[in-house]
Amino acid sequence: MAIVSRAAAGDRIAVETDPPRALAVGMTQKDGEAFLARFGIKVRRTGDTSDGAVIADQAPEETMQALEKGEVEVFGVPKESILKIKVTTGDAATSHYFRKVTGLSHKPVGKLKVQLSMPGSPMCTFYGDDARSQDLIPQDDLFKKCRKGDIGITNQSRPYHGLIGIRLTDSKQYGPTGEEPEGTNMLGRYIGDLSVLETLDDESTVYIMEDRQ
Repeated sequence: MAIVSRAAAGDRIAVETDPPRALAVGMTQKDGEAFLARFGIKVRRTGDTSDGAVIADQAPEETMQALEKGEVEVFGVPKESILKIKVTTGDAATSHYFRKVTGLSHKPVGKLKVQLSMPGSPMCTFYGDDARSQDLIPQDDLFKKCRKGDIGITNQSRPYHGLIGIRLTDSKQYGPTGEEPEGTNMLGRYIGDLSVLETLDDESTVYIMEDRQ
């Protein structure tokens, strides 16, 4: 506490937990199993169980629960199936909402549930969180043109606030969720083949990673 009391605004303080966090999400099945074994935790592989598959989910996630149970279930997916996105907005509320909804706030692989995806659609949309999105105040800088690959969220001024979308066609009128500029908070960009987003199954789960470079 003495160090904290002497810290000035802007200082960084390293915090080390004991026990360390026992979360293998983002690792390969092989590396994750070896990592968790150091804690005495057994692993039950599901999904893509090959050594090179990426662990996209772990249950339980919480370290104390995993240690108490002594076993976790991990869900693997092919590395190439994970969608890559980049957050570019300076709007802290919008980026915070997105990371909380997807789980990227506390782990390297997040997930979204598909609301609508179809060939020829101008956008692909994902469910958000109705309660959390009530605090999404409209952004000051409205988009002049929404481009293919742009990611946006419907803000609190619209009935479907919280909806997350990726634009598949350019538009000067509508954003990634189909709302006009006043109802859209821009988030960032999708990095990858946009055609993949036209063939997702409605109500299915997709896994995402954030490019922080």
